[in-house]
Amino acid sequence: MIYYNSKNIVHRDLKPDNILLEKDDIRSNIKIIDFGSAKMFRKTNKCFNELVGTPYYIAPEVLQKQYNEKCDIWSCGNVKQVLLCMYYYVVNLLLMGTLKKKYSKKY
Repeated sequence: MIYYNSKNIVHRDLKPDNILLEKDDIRSNIKIIDFGSAKMFRKTNKCFNELVGTPYYIAPEVLQKQYNEKCDIWSCGNVKQVLLCMYYYVVNLLLMGTLKKKYSKKY
């Protein structure tokens, strides 16, 4: 993600489904796919405000609709957590906390 961010690209939908290995080998290169939600950014951009991404891997800033390219780093952490533990620990915290508070308001 450092490479993409250095090229002023924010992916905004990182998840295990979008990470592939080039070959069936432990030393294979990793390939990131599905740039349908990706966007170019400038260092002068204050933030994005679109709600995009997959709920299990989305950064809290994205839910608040004020985020920058660092939202990809949060998603990488969630992917790592799922791959290492096969458990949606961070997601459960988000869904039980942030989303519940945000969407439990009466209209």
